[in-house]
Amino acid sequence: MTRKNGWNYRVFKCVDPVGDTYYEIRETYYTNGKPDGWTEAASPHGETLRTLVTDLAWFLAALAKPVLDGETGKECDPAHMSARELQEWMDARADADGAA
Repeated sequence: MTRKNGWNYRVFKCVDPVGDTYYEIRETYYTNGKPDGWTEAASPHGETLRTLVTDLAWFLAALAKPVLDGETGKECDPAHMSARELQEWMDARADADGAA
């Protein structure tokens, strides 16, 4: 789902000065459903452990959205995983954690 206005986390594809590609997650801001601003690389944070976990979940959700170009903010690659694959991965992790 594309946001009309507001923000979320997105994966950006970047190129360093020597031409190597890398990916980072950034806060991305929207106007009328189009990215129109973003931060430098973000890091997960929270005032409590629960809010840190929530922030990490939002980071993971970015993997289910198309990748944005680090310079232009335009879609440049498909999502790294579907929302269903992401949910299956999270469910498997929860099951593994419960068995430990």
